[in-house]
Amino acid sequence: MRFASLAGWLFAALRFAALETAEAAPAAAPANSTNALPQLTREIERNPRHADLYLKRGEIYRAAKNWDAALADLQQAAAIDPSLVAVDLATAHLLLDANWPLAGKVAIDRFLQRRPAHPEGLVTRARAHLKLGQPQAAADDLAQAISASPKPGPELFIEHAYALTSIGKHRTADALRVIEDGIRRHGPLLTLQLYAIDLEARSQRFDDALKRLDKVAAQSAHSETWLARRGEILMLAGREAEARQAFTQALTAVRALAPARRNTPGMMELEKRLAGLVETKPASPGKAGPGN
Repeated sequence: MRFASLAGWLFAALRFAALETAEAAPAAAPANSTNALPQLTREIERNPRHADLYLKRGEIYRAAKNWDAALADLQQAAAIDPSLVAVDLATAHLLLDANWPLAGKVAIDRFLQRRPAHPEGLVTRARAHLKLGQPQAAADDLAQAISASPKPGPELFIEHAYALTSIGKHRTADALRVIEDGIRRHGPLLTLQLYAIDLEARSQRFDDALKRLDKVAAQSAHSETWLARRGEILMLAGREAEARQAFTQALTAVRALAPARRNTPGMMELEKRLAGLVETKPASPGKAGPGN
């Protein structure tokens, strides 16, 4: 049985479950909608020396992935008003989005020279470092960003932990401490708890991972994905009989779901994989294969 591939689709199923309610409501239009371009262009024609208008339009072009138009507007904004430091930050975002990390690093370094403790600037440079294969520098910037932020969001702790694990397995314990700090500040948010479970399992702290998983599962109305995750951790711990039992319970829970939930892509994939695990009988230890 192949259990190593479980994590990716289990987390996909969790995301589908979390988004189920949100998807029922219509999404709000993005702030930088391309619908605003014609009006903004007319404003620029009336006020061609207003750097902030070029900055706004450049951000809209960036959101639309029109890299050349975005860069041209940002360069024009910088030419009109060299003191507008937000242009360097926006340029760094653009260059990283376009996968030009070296140029993005130059732009964000320029921004941080003028705003050295700017949290968003530090996070942006950390992302550039990661794209350039420099996880230690990324981790350093993210640690500084968390310290400089009055209220660092949970995503910062996850990014910091990710950067630490990208350095090597020997930093997994440090990454877990970062996530625990995030939990202390924000409470037991699902995203942080999931990351902590993953780190504990990677560290072979299987009992800790299972205890944390049980606490999270007890607060959830949906047992199927948690049972599947439990089975995965038990398999990693070498407890195959318990793992098969958890997978069986997860499959039963999936098949008991209402059709509207059971027939979502994430749940259908979860059911398919679980069925493959549960309904395939383990090979008898003493039974010879063909040709023996």
